[in-house]
Amino acid sequence: MERRLYDHVKELLIEELAGSQPGQRLPSRAALAERFGVNRTTVERAVSELIGEGLLYARDKSGTYTTGRLPAARHAEGGRRWAVVIPDIQHDTYPGIIRGIQDTAGGRGIDVILSNTDNSVRRQTACLERFLEGGTDGIILIPAVYEGTDLRPLMRILERRVPLVLCNREVPGIQAPVVKSDNFLGGKLAVRHLVSTGRRRIAYVSPPIYQTSAERYQGYLAALAENGLEQDPSLVSFACAPGEPENALRAVTRLLQRRADGVFCFNDAAACVVYDAAARLGRKVGRELAVVGYDNTPLCESFRPKLTTVDFRTYEVGRRAAELICAMTEGDESARRRSVVVEPSLIVRESTPG
Repeated sequence: MERRLYDHVKELLIEELAGSQPGQRLPSRAALAERFGVNRTTVERAVSELIGEGLLYARDKSGTYTTGRLPAARHAEGGRRWAVVIPDIQHDTYPGIIRGIQDTAGGRGIDVILSNTDNSVRRQTACLERFLEGGTDGIILIPAVYEGTDLRPLMRILERRVPLVLCNREVPGIQAPVVKSDNFLGGKLAVRHLVSTGRRRIAYVSPPIYQTSAERYQGYLAALAENGLEQDPSLVSFACAPGEPENALRAVTRLLQRRADGVFCFNDAAACVVYDAAARLGRKVGRELAVVGYDNTPLCESFRPKLTTVDFRTYEVGRRAAELICAMTEGDESARRRSVVVEPSLIVRESTPG
């Protein structure tokens, strides 16, 4: 009998949630018990399960509130939905991540809704708030790069226990699972390979420094140190800013004039700048100058010579992020504290002759 009462109360509460606004305070347990004609223990069990399903959330000494989410089967379209918020779908690394997410979600009958932020924190905040208030069964976020993140929507997501996974990089102050490639190891793999081809004056070319570029730079430094090579600050450039091709070309041209014989590039797009600068100086990539990119994008096969690169394993990053959302949705509390680091690999092509 108790079980049937508990189920009945839960169903009644779900009906009320369908017409509630996000952040609406639930009546007290005593008031609900009186309304439904059951004891308080029955109400507690129903409310606790709805909290676990992410439909309600509790604040210490304040009460229980609605999240604005609906049970998976009650979405307007009749199915489950995830929101994926990324800087730019046209960026070379993100399509692979999205495909990994979609393949995993699609196999479970889950729809994926995509939103671009263009690396704007303001747009990121707007996207997150829209998805949070509109109802979603999980959120995967690749944080905007260059500005400080607005923590408020992320804190609300966690407070309401909506499954959240960060991809590619952490957000300081947010305790959520992170799935990322091991950028430090990727930097080491690239520079170790350049050293193995006989290069000794190895440069690092990157866009302005942020978490990912800093991690790859630390791998660059570690590989130089383990091979007994002194790091020369004049061989490091953080000037390959997106949208500033002429400034980037001038900076890399100056760097190559300092007798660099190998270049580790933050990504394959930065390698394009290195190739252009080498051509300007009459230096042959794949002969006197060895170049390694990062991300293993389709660009690599179009370079002449073809570009050696570090494979980010974007599909694996997306797949593992989706699996974490699934685990949280299925009640695995440990998944809310779990992070995954995917190991990159080196793809050797013609730009680094031995």
